[in-house]
Amino acid sequence: MLSPQYAATSRMPSPELLLMSARNLTILERRRSGESLAAIARSYGISSVRVRQIVKREEDRLQRAAELEEGMASPQQPNILLLPPWLRRDLAKECGKPDFTPQDVVALDYTPALFRQRIPGLSGKNWTLLDEWVSVAGLSLVRPLPSAWRRHTFGMPDVDDER
Repeated sequence: MLSPQYAATSRMPSPELLLMSARNLTILERRRSGESLAAIARSYGISSVRVRQIVKREEDRLQRAAELEEGMASPQQPNILLLPPWLRRDLAKECGKPDFTPQDVVALDYTPALFRQRIPGLSGKNWTLLDEWVSVAGLSLVRPLPSAWRRHTFGMPDVDDER
């Protein structure tokens, strides 16, 4: 079963993703209509660089909302569009192909520590999201400890040996 976090991110875009201030919406509309960065910047009292940043951020938000909508509409689940773009990019690089599947991710046979080493920025929250994405296909990234580790006493006498 999917966690509420995964369900919320996979079924519909988060409110933060869709919320756009009236100012940012107006800036985006003006830029799309062909108005220059400098003209928009003057009217708001900000730099043209800041206008460019706002336009880029809002376009990225709209693109991500469209990806999530497309991902949920797809009959093939789990869909890679449900993963954050940076994670898709890094996993595609690790798997060696842009259209990787949960089986490809599991086949990497990485431990959580190795995933974090190979994919910078993979936090615990994103690890959980990735594991839940893989679990939709009936797989898991969680690996059991090797039996040798479970038997190792790490220099301590084994309780069973002393009795």
